[in-house]
Parts: sequence; structure tokens; C-alpha cells
Amino acid sequence: MSISRGHAPRQDGIVLPVVLILLLVLTIASLLIIEQISSQTRMATNAAVSQIALQAAESELTGVISGLNSGTISSAPSAYYGNTGGKYFFNASNYGSSNPLPWKSNANWTALTSSTTLCSASVPAVSECKYMIEMLPSVRAKGGSVVRVFRITARVVGPGNHGVVMLQALYQKP
Repeated sequence: MSISRGHAPRQDGIVLPVVLILLLVLTIASLLIIEQISSQTRMATNAAVSQIALQAAESELTGVISGLNSGTISSAPSAYYGNTGGKYFFNASNYGSSNPLPWKSNANWTALTSSTTLCSASVPAVSECKYMIEMLPSVRAKGGSVVRVFRITARVVGPGNHGVVMLQALYQKP
């Protein structure tokens, strides 16, 4: 009697390709999750920097208004007719293609010297804080008195010269 040896059933090795495919899927999913977390972190950082820059611009506006109220920043018309040092007299006929508006040049902005604003507190997210005051043409109040009106613009630049925030306020000298 002869003993017949049966052939072992054929094994196709399906486990290895399945495991490799699952490993590839998990790797891709991990990379996508890491990218999403990185994007969310950048967005949160940018939002925080923008918020700090906005608060610094509001602080700068408040500081300029305080300076106008206290007299440390002149409200005399003669200080504005020279169109220098962040003080300008606005007259639409003065500006054209050969004479651009003063706010278009960074050299025309000035920094507040007071230490009462966020800009002077060395906020790391703010690299530049400046302002400009434009004296607008005078208007007559109901009682017939002449009222001086100023347009104050605060400009704050975030780190790396990114994230520029500009705020404006109209101010009537009491």
C-alpha cells in the first residue's frame, strides 16, 4: 500500500497585500490630518495677530484724539497747511495724478510719541503703528460758529509687514 501524499492547499498570500493597502490608507489619512491641524493653527495665529493689530489701531486712534483734546497735538490750521509730519489740510483740488494723496506714501505717516497706546507697549504682533490727521474744510454749526473737523487715520502693520489694519475716525474739535 502506498501512501499518497496530498498536496497542501495553495496559499495565495492575500494577507500581505491587504495589510500594505491598509498601511497606505492609514498613512495618507495621517498626513491629511496633520495638514488640517497645521492649517487650523495658521488660521488661529493669523486671527490673533489681526485682532491685536485691530486693538492697536483703536488704541492709536484714541491716543491721537486724546492728544487733540489735551493740546499735545496741535489743532491750529497753520499746523496743517504745511502738509508734513502726519498733518494735512485736505483740499480735493490739491490732489491729482501728479500730486497723489498723502496717505499713499508711508513717509507721510507719523508715530504717536505718547506711551499710552498699545503701539508703544512693544506688542510683538505689531511691527509699525502710525497715524495721519487731515483737517477737513471747516463747516458751520447751527449757531453759526465755525467747526473744525479732522479725519484721523491709524495704520498698524503686523509682523513681517503683513496684516495692515487701517481705521479712520472723524473728530470734531469741541
